[in-house]
Amino acid sequence: MPGIDRERLRRIAAPTQEQAIFLTIIEELLAAGRIRATGIWLHLPGHSVTLLGHEEKLWIKIRPLLAISAYQPPRVRDIAHALNIEEQAVRSLLYRLARTGELFQVAHDHFFIRTAVTDLAMIARQLAEQDRLSAAAFRDRIDTGRKLAIQILEFFDRIGYTRRTRDTHKLRNADLLAGPIVVS
Repeated sequence: MPGIDRERLRRIAAPTQEQAIFLTIIEELLAAGRIRATGIWLHLPGHSVTLLGHEEKLWIKIRPLLAISAYQPPRVRDIAHALNIEEQAVRSLLYRLARTGELFQVAHDHFFIRTAVTDLAMIARQLAEQDRLSAAAFRDRIDTGRKLAIQILEFFDRIGYTRRTRDTHKLRNADLLAGPIVVS
């Protein structure tokens, strides 16, 4: 695993601590170099997840397929078919890359590159600020189908970026994915 996200760490290490105080402590540890952040993941300075040589070569082939249509990436089976590779080999690599923070598994067979998730989060944030973050408004804004738009919004709910309230979603942790994900 690449590390642990801030909220999960708070729930495990200091569940009674106020979130603002806990986040201040995390920022101080980051500034002091005692911990590092890779995307949304916190970890010790020497920790990293790396790919093996054959995985790196396969990733070089897969990444452009995910980037072509970043808001509607191909499913795992479609990638495997396009590259004439076993579906399980593609799935295993994508799971591993999701653990590095390079990809996000938004739905069962949908993996999104990091920049696409950041962009989608900004769109969700803009819609939420206008009190218009519904599946329909989000779908129209990203020009995708309803099912995928709902899967993306459910992903944001799962990771704590948004919270579903009846038929709309509200920002829960606007700083989680709102800006560029910086690797330090």
